[in-house]
Amino acid sequence: SITGLEFQSAARVGQYVIDRLSAQNDGTAAGTVLVVNARVTPSLRQRADAFTAMVGPDTEFPDITTEVIEVDIANALADSQAKVEQAIQANPEIDAVYASFDTIGQGAAAAVDAAGGPQFVVSFNGDSSALDMIRAGGSFAATAANDLEGTASIACELFAQLLAGQTPSATTYWMDSPLVTAQNVPASGFASGAGAFQLYLP
Repeated sequence: SITGLEFQSAARVGQYVIDRLSAQNDGTAAGTVLVVNARVTPSLRQRADAFTAMVGPDTEFPDITTEVIEVDIANALADSQAKVEQAIQANPEIDAVYASFDTIGQGAAAAVDAAGGPQFVVSFNGDSSALDMIRAGGSFAATAANDLEGTASIACELFAQLLAGQTPSATTYWMDSPLVTAQNVPASGFASGAGAFQLYLP
């Protein structure tokens, strides 16, 4: 198995949200975050649950509240766009959208951009279309980008070892997911390399 460190990725994305909300409120981490998810896989549940555990009552950031909505995974893009639009209409005080993967994030960003609201959107995976939205400078602000090329490289190395009759050194290989924002998104292609916590830069 070649997989990502979901809690680490969630910590990075979540910290970006906290830092940005703090920057918007004169150093006070406060606001409402819409958590948009489809709880159909362990990774999606971990990403959402990690953030909701970081903020709210009995945490270091009690003034950040969350609203949670679920989308239909079979129609994730359109359903997230429709539900985020409805959620923001019902509560214009929503400050940010925390989406559990890029397709949901793209739908959320489409809703925010169409309405012209001040909300920003964060997500996970680093899909090429999500990176394009970050490059475009709209509401899609950040994603924890899986190192797709690095993952493919490890897979090829493991196949070569197996075909040569060798035994790989492990059964699980953990891949890092750097936080990609407008400050470090590559001009083209996918993000790669080790990730690091990156505070929000206005």
